[in-house]
Amino acid sequence: AVAGGAVFFEKRKNHRWVGIAGGLSVGVPPPATAALVRALAVRGDAYEAQLGVGACQVVVDGAADVARVRAIATGLGGHAWVADGPDALREDPWGPAPGGLDVMRRLKAAFDPAGILSPGIGVGRI
Repeated sequence: AVAGGAVFFEKRKNHRWVGIAGGLSVGVPPPATAALVRALAVRGDAYEAQLGVGACQVVVDGAADVARVRAIATGLGGHAWVADGPDALREDPWGPAPGGLDVMRRLKAAFDPAGILSPGIGVGRI
């Protein structure tokens, strides 16, 4: 794992976010992880990245940071979702819907025809 400074570990004590507005989980194709890390480091963001798998946790201070990190992630062929934060950040935790949303909806309908399993909570409000 590569970490963007000791700040990340101070803010993520015992796997809990402490004293921050929120945290994002970011996923990019593994070859794009280095570019993601460089983009985050330029801004001085606190992050922890797993280079071999394209996963990254990022500390954010508000909605503008969420939008900025999502733009970086989608530009690299990935995604970013709000893993933790106040309700204001969680209004749209998943961000833009992925291309396979129609397939996800059909699968959800097939396995949950009554629509009672976590309605409206998933990506695209599935």
